[in-house]
Amino acid sequence: MSKLINSFESAIKAGDWSSICDVFFKMTGKKIDPPVIKPAIVEFDPSKATKTQLYKKIKEFNPDIGPAKSFSLEDLLVMYKMYSPSDEEVNEPIAVRSTVENDWAYVPPNARPLNGDKVKIVPRLTDFDTYDDEGASKVQRTRKNDLVLATCRKCKKTVSVIPVLVTGINDNGQRVCICHACGN
Repeated sequence: MSKLINSFESAIKAGDWSSICDVFFKMTGKKIDPPVIKPAIVEFDPSKATKTQLYKKIKEFNPDIGPAKSFSLEDLLVMYKMYSPSDEEVNEPIAVRSTVENDWAYVPPNARPLNGDKVKIVPRLTDFDTYDDEGASKVQRTRKNDLVLATCRKCKKTVSVIPVLVTGINDNGQRVCICHACGN
């Protein structure tokens, strides 16, 4: 029995599945086939990929992407991070090119900042009335339900409608519209 155990141990150390199955058959009388070992799945590493490989991978996620010529390798890396499904949250900062005159605005490579980008944005926290809306409504209603009288173009009835539905003024100076009954 110790001879079988020694051969079993040596087969395991060598990783020889056919010998392991033969020794198992001799020990138990049960015949089993060696397992089929599939090649290891290599994870896609975007940092080591070429531009073509990245483009093909992004094309799997977004088939409507433009031609590969219009993207740089850096653009494709950003797009891959955006499209690739991941369970973990990405905490990497967004790459921002900063210069002395504007260290707060994103300016794409090889581009000048627009005049609107040069104006610094000052964030303000304003306390709105809508935050304390328990009880009576503190939201100010600025729209009024002012109805106007207008004559229907089709049935010639005078109806009350909101001013937006008035389509014009007739020869008598009266507002005209198409009423709900004639509009359907």
